[in-house]
Amino acid sequence: IIVDVCIKPTEYKETTDDWGECNKFSDEWIEAFADLIHFDTSSDAFVAIRTVCEKDSIKGGYKVIRYPLSGWNEFESWTDNSTQINKKITKRIDAMPFISIDAQRDIHQELREKTSYVGKVLSEIDFTSEDKDALEELIQELNDKAVETSSVLTDLKTHLDSLSQSFEGQGQTDIRPFPKKIRDLSKIFSIYFGDGATNSFSMEYHGMGTRSWASMLTVKAFLELSEKKHEKEEECFFPIVAAEEPEAHLHPNAQRTLYKQLASVKGQVIISTHSPYLAAESKLTDLRSLVNLHSGVRVKSLGDSFTPKDLNKLQRDVMRYRGELLFAKAIILFEGVSEEQLAPIFFEKYFGFSCYSVGINCISVAGKNYPPFVKMACSLGIPAYIVSDNDGNTKTIIESQIANIERDLSTGLTNDVFNVSFLNDGCDIGGLCINAIFFA
Repeated sequence: IIVDVCIKPTEYKETTDDWGECNKFSDEWIEAFADLIHFDTSSDAFVAIRTVCEKDSIKGGYKVIRYPLSGWNEFESWTDNSTQINKKITKRIDAMPFISIDAQRDIHQELREKTSYVGKVLSEIDFTSEDKDALEELIQELNDKAVETSSVLTDLKTHLDSLSQSFEGQGQTDIRPFPKKIRDLSKIFSIYFGDGATNSFSMEYHGMGTRSWASMLTVKAFLELSEKKHEKEEECFFPIVAAEEPEAHLHPNAQRTLYKQLASVKGQVIISTHSPYLAAESKLTDLRSLVNLHSGVRVKSLGDSFTPKDLNKLQRDVMRYRGELLFAKAIILFEGVSEEQLAPIFFEKYFGFSCYSVGINCISVAGKNYPPFVKMACSLGIPAYIVSDNDGNTKTIIESQIANIERDLSTGLTNDVFNVSFLNDGCDIGGLCINAIFFA
């Protein structure tokens, strides 16, 4: 396995109200990266790291080795070793921790694991000596009161005191329903959630959606705690957060809320998702599509051929209502809703299986609004096929649209990603169905 990562400096740009690339790292990052920094032909600074995972023939299992790269190759030649420096990277870059959020997250289980992110947060619990003594005194009073007011605990203590008979009358039993020391609080730490103090429940009684969401929020708490530590030491901090299927078990509005919470995390957040609701919340330029082609898995994006007007149109006409397009293996586009409803029936009748079972979506563009759908699909490696009416000047309009799309897309429209078919001359879908019924 080979993973290459390129790190570039950024700065806030008031003209775009967003972060953009700049040509040099700040002083604190220069100190953090040291001799890993290189410069491209435009004298722009970057840090490129290659991670190689391979079998360990001596110890067994696998070994992970990291190397610096002196250049950043194009995808076609990215495994070229000419830019790899054989000097291994032996130290971690603490300023850029990698935080992974597993798909099987569960706050109830993680509360019992010291290595979980909530466990790491709880391990940071600290009190002054005075506060610690005062709290432990309150706990002692609570324990004594619990034993005194419970006949069951009192009887249990009486019986357990018999242990002293085996120790020559020395010693006595001390029952502690609550932990004696502050340091032991994390062992029985619980989280309750509900709509009030009298109607809240432990996380073990909540559904997986709430438990999963709570788990991701503890990661955010852990990151903020880490950021404060770095600020205190005047060290730079930029985490990379990878969240797998954060939408699991959540309803659409909760998914949108969660996305906002993840997006507010300092650093860079990478989300793998099959949710059109999450995708619709993101910037179109941030979307990446992993497409399994004959040559292997390729990464697709919208690229640079989309103007701000194009992006607004895509956001309005596609992402707002048709986000499922992003997850299709292919799409068939129609002018109206009649075709959208009829096409899946025709498809299943002809092929013997549903279009959705093979990842094909039938979509109405509500008129002749084909360009946004075609441009987005083809840019992301999703084949698009237009089945069009052929009445009036429809064919002329669509052929003109296709010519404009060809001009706008840097890769053009090849047969493997796009095609179009027209009904018989003068026909629309309604006329075609009537002819089939009455004149068959």
